[in-house]
Amino acid sequence: MKHKIIPTLMCLFLIFFFTTGRTQTLVVKMYNGTENSRPISTIRHLTFPAGNLLLTFSDGSTEPYALTDVRSVVFVSAPLSNEMPGTNENEIFKVYPNPAGNSLHVEGMSSENIQLRIFNVYGALLMQTDNFPAIGSIDISPLKPGMYFIEINNHISKFFKI
Repeated sequence: MKHKIIPTLMCLFLIFFFTTGRTQTLVVKMYNGTENSRPISTIRHLTFPAGNLLLTFSDGSTEPYALTDVRSVVFVSAPLSNEMPGTNENEIFKVYPNPAGNSLHVEGMSSENIQLRIFNVYGALLMQTDNFPAIGSIDISPLKPGMYFIEINNHISKFFKI
């Protein structure tokens, strides 16, 4: 199971670099309840040597984590302002059902004709529309069962296709 998480983490790292105009942070959540946050801009390498997660920073310093102690690694994209993430109604969207069959319903955007993109776990762009309505459904029947990422207006959420 741990071997499957490595490509997924690397893919997430790449997907969050697709977003612009946002502060991006890597959060390592541990089983003991602690969390360590680091700005992505300070990270030079993220590697997985010998059952560890190793962050190498721009200044040459490193920060190792035993994978057995890591509960999750999360990439957070926050606005470049004093606004708290998730407090702006214009930035919240819902994706359901999750897991989804052949269609995915999306709602909660405040504007019309928004860009919607769907990526696989390897970061490959699979679907894109530049004119998605504020509320609508997208046909995902061409997708194989698995985990995917949906990006809407620089916000990313995951969903599962069954």
